[in-house]
Amino acid sequence: HKVLTGIMIVIVIGIIASTGGSRDKSDNKSASSDSKSADTKKAETVTYKVNDTIKADNLEFTVTSAQEKKQVGSQYFQSNPSEGGTYVAVQWKYKNTSDKPIGTFSQPRINLVDSSGTSYDADINASSSYATELKLDRKILSDLNPGISVNDASVFEVSKDNYAKGNWSVVIKSDNKEYKININ
Repeated sequence: HKVLTGIMIVIVIGIIASTGGSRDKSDNKSASSDSKSADTKKAETVTYKVNDTIKADNLEFTVTSAQEKKQVGSQYFQSNPSEGGTYVAVQWKYKNTSDKPIGTFSQPRINLVDSSGTSYDADINASSSYATELKLDRKILSDLNPGISVNDASVFEVSKDNYAKGNWSVVIKSDNKEYKININ
């Protein structure tokens, strides 16, 4: 049990680190440049589909699947959603296309977004359980070196009724930009 507990701790730390991602540095700019960058960001918004390859400044990523699940995990690490909830499991991959390593906290972040624009963070426990099910090759607390690809997944717990309404998307934040991928 000590080995399994150690592995689980490493997975949880990795998920926490991967959801930390790069932060928008526009907080230090004046209000006028903030509104200008917001207008620019709106103009740059492009919506993608599952399996589209998206090329960012230093990364290339693809959401390979997004599916509703009633349970995630393997025999020893299973997670079930709370009453009235469901899981949305998003599998994605990304590759460092730059000529320099990308640090743990600068790697992409992923959120699930509903039709009203509410953003959901990944459920760390469910994501860890799902990682054991898929046997992912994600990076945990290490740099992503040039030319390296990583398969990753995140699980989000949302209201089953809200998810049934449709119009959900995934937003990946990378290189201080947002990329929207429609999933249903």
